[in-house]
Amino acid sequence: GTTGNNAAWTNNQMSYGDGDGMLMGPTPLALDVTAHELTHGVTSKTAKLAYQNESGALNEGISDILAAVCEAHQLGGVSARTWLIGEDIFTPAPAGDALRYMADPSADAALYPPQIGGSRDFYADRYTGTQDNGGVHLNSGIANLAFQLLVMGGTHPKHKTTFGVPALGVAG
Repeated sequence: GTTGNNAAWTNNQMSYGDGDGMLMGPTPLALDVTAHELTHGVTSKTAKLAYQNESGALNEGISDILAAVCEAHQLGGVSARTWLIGEDIFTPAPAGDALRYMADPSADAALYPPQIGGSRDFYADRYTGTQDNGGVHLNSGIANLAFQLLVMGGTHPKHKTTFGVPALGVAG
């Protein structure tokens, strides 16, 4: 019954916003968003990661990773869409955009003020300020890209390292 542009796990329940129809559509329509938020519930009851700074970024990354795995399973395998978080509900009119881009985390830079920049994809470049609870969303891209590389194989998309990661795939 809200018009919020958000979905959240709050203590022990899901909370879905209806979206405003411009920035977001109804958040329950995205499997990856639901899987992401439910994973927050599991993380809060098991790992109990503090939702700030690096532990908060791991919390967000783990939620994005499980969301990607769930979506790959639903779609019968990994595709380019697997690496987009919230693509089904974010800006409903234009196609191809997302809340987060696991294969290229900094592709979300337009969502943040220029002085903050977009999501980070390399630990040495991590955000260390106070915004975003110390970078919980901004730094989740580090874990997101690491997982995407483990599944697909390859090297850092912006050549921040030359290390090649062998593809392990996702069991499905």
